[in-house]
Amino acid sequence: MNGDQITVLISGAGTATCQSVIKGLRKQTSYKLLRIITYDMNPENAGKFMSDEFCTVPAASDPDFMKRIGNIVRECKVDAVIPIVDWEFRKLSESREDFLKTLGCRIVISSPETVDICDDKLMMNRFLTGIGIHTPKVFSAGEAAKLSVPFIVKPQINGRGSIDVYKTRSREELAFYLKKIQNPLITECLEGEEFTIDLMFDFNSRPVAGLVRKRIETKGGLAYKAEVVLDDGALKEAYKIGEALRVIGPANMQFIKTASGNYFFDLNPRFSGALACTIGAGLNTPLLLLHILKQREIPPEDLNYKLVRMYRYWNEFFSQPD
Repeated sequence: MNGDQITVLISGAGTATCQSVIKGLRKQTSYKLLRIITYDMNPENAGKFMSDEFCTVPAASDPDFMKRIGNIVRECKVDAVIPIVDWEFRKLSESREDFLKTLGCRIVISSPETVDICDDKLMMNRFLTGIGIHTPKVFSAGEAAKLSVPFIVKPQINGRGSIDVYKTRSREELAFYLKKIQNPLITECLEGEEFTIDLMFDFNSRPVAGLVRKRIETKGGLAYKAEVVLDDGALKEAYKIGEALRVIGPANMQFIKTASGNYFFDLNPRFSGALACTIGAGLNTPLLLLHILKQREIPPEDLNYKLVRMYRYWNEFFSQPD
């Protein structure tokens, strides 16, 4: 990476997360020689219209997936790959050292061990408990069946957003969802407000910046209305979690604020789906990532943000049929 010139390759062009990352990168003015390439399995997506170049790739489960990513990196002289799609994380994480050594390209993702903990909600629960962080209690099916209290039932592995996450109010509902969900995890249902923390860590897992936002309204696990708030205590806990877990690059964490304190229950080692709120508040974490990639000191003004509310709406691109 010479001067201000940098080429990034972002996955999941069809996702709101990828598109928010692009918006943040387009908004910044520190790196004017920035080239944005995106990829997706499906060529019919909005993100490709926001990119300088777009590539189609096979599914992450395809044996040729990493070969295709490597070819794009080589042919386009990509400096950094920014993973967005969770299904790809394990393969991309396993290839980090090889890409950096042979292609000079940084894959901005945490280690395979960290990715595994983030992907398995039971492992994450045990990890949080082990470092002294409050997290919802986990129950076995036998323990839960003896109690008449609300529970949260969700997939233990490969959970995405609010897909297959259910609140049960009776033993009958609990039994129904335990059969419906493959490899279910049962946790206590806590009463309180839900928050997300957007974070950035450097390549030594040191915290660079963070912002807490309240989830006012969600659809399919994606926040459509959100409010940035000040909560130094929660941010301090999130930094502790990220450092202990050895998170690299962007991450987002969820927690519930209850009368007895904050309970963390999820961590995604990537940019969040409601990143637009964080960028809109003035904390442009995609820009911070560019500073980290270029090994530059981050100007204090790039770490400032204001308290805002976000209200999302649809926008469109149009193209002529082939």
